[in-house]
Amino acid sequence: MIILQPSAGFVKATGLDFKLLTFILSRFIKIHSRAVIRIHKSKQDWSEFWPDDKIINIDLKQGTSLRYVVSTLLHELRHYNQVKVFKSIRFNYSTYNEYYNSAEERDARKFEKLASDVCKIYNGYKSIEEKFKKFKF
Repeated sequence: MIILQPSAGFVKATGLDFKLLTFILSRFIKIHSRAVIRIHKSKQDWSEFWPDDKIINIDLKQGTSLRYVVSTLLHELRHYNQVKVFKSIRFNYSTYNEYYNSAEERDARKFEKLASDVCKIYNGYKSIEEKFKKFKF
């Protein structure tokens, strides 16, 4: 099970419900042990995953929307799965081209394409939540 643990600043910057995102992503991303993944604002001009520390740093200068955050989370969580399964994934490349065309990056970019579907599920839950509040169910 994946447990997303965003910093307070990350939650404030995005306004997203990470309990709901954890619930949704845990239904689809299969990890055989409990994994607490901390999420922070990146100090760099890119997003990154630190497997040993289980930290995802997301570059919020590129955006704070649900779509952007979910897409980035899916991409970086795919790297987490790659490390768990293959154990010997390399994250240091000589050139950007080598990095971009590596098998693990191509795989992670393909996985992040699920973001639209995850966003639909998230928005559906939020819509139902609002209706329950509105009608005091």
